[in-house]
Amino acid sequence: MYLEETKKFDFWIDINDGFVPYNGLMEWDPDSFYQTSTIKLLKLHGSINWFSLVPIEYKKMLKEYIVFSNKNNQLLNYCVTNQEGEEYRTYPFRPMLLIGKFMKYFKYYESIYIDLMFHFKRLLDETNNLIISGYSFGDTGVNNVILNWFNRSKINKIFLIHPKGYSLMHEQYFRPTNINLVELHERINVIPKYIQNLDWNNDIENYLY
Repeated sequence: MYLEETKKFDFWIDINDGFVPYNGLMEWDPDSFYQTSTIKLLKLHGSINWFSLVPIEYKKMLKEYIVFSNKNNQLLNYCVTNQEGEEYRTYPFRPMLLIGKFMKYFKYYESIYIDLMFHFKRLLDETNNLIISGYSFGDTGVNNVILNWFNRSKINKIFLIHPKGYSLMHEQYFRPTNINLVELHERINVIPKYIQNLDWNNDIENYLY
């Protein structure tokens, strides 16, 4: 089950992942992030169910394509048909998913990823508190966005949920600039637990308020 599918179940959360229904397909529409008050889900590295589609009967290679989410399991042999009977195939055949450590940094400036990064930066600028869990700080592109936000204002704070949070940041060279050790520990609060062992009332709220 994908996180954006939780609304199918009793514990549903209304999540906007940037895909909207169009002609029977779920197509990428980054403007939808402005049009809804639901929780925004930004998959910065893509997803195993995202594909780039081109018409089967196309004349200009890669001049026109759509980004499609296969959350409804519509793909059959890497092909899909919309409500108007137009047939598409995935190109390339693999999902739109960024992996690796260094090369994906350049991919953030292409296709769907540049939209995701834009909204990541925009949403960060709307808050002064960032809660981080399950992130290893191994992504240079994401690190740069977080550090730029953190360095922009002294009231911006990070709440890192990890048993060895400070060691994790040090190992990955996640280092804010122009900040002394005392201020660093005031603005980066490590909650030394895994998120599954967290008590929101006793752990998170004590740091936030």
